[in-house]
Amino acid sequence: MISYRILHSIVCAALLSGLTFLSDGDTLKKDVLDPERVNIRSKTGEFKGYMKKDALMEDRINIYDKNGNQKGWLEKDVLDPDTWKFREK
Repeated sequence: MISYRILHSIVCAALLSGLTFLSDGDTLKKDVLDPERVNIRSKTGEFKGYMKKDALMEDRINIYDKNGNQKGWLEKDVLDPDTWKFREK
């Protein structure tokens, strides 16, 4: 499960890294049916996509659009585990 602290760090890293998929006013909420998934919604409530921890790589969180296409991922920095880096697909 993605903790709030980790999620906050991830979102900050993504926004600072230039992730255009997220924008000001978007909301992130854990999915009711899949607790490993965090849904992304726009200010108007439109579903934009979701984030989910990678099944094979523990320190990686994949980001998908509303159609399920991977947009990129966030991974922990090897030298600084409190820092997350965004990688575009």
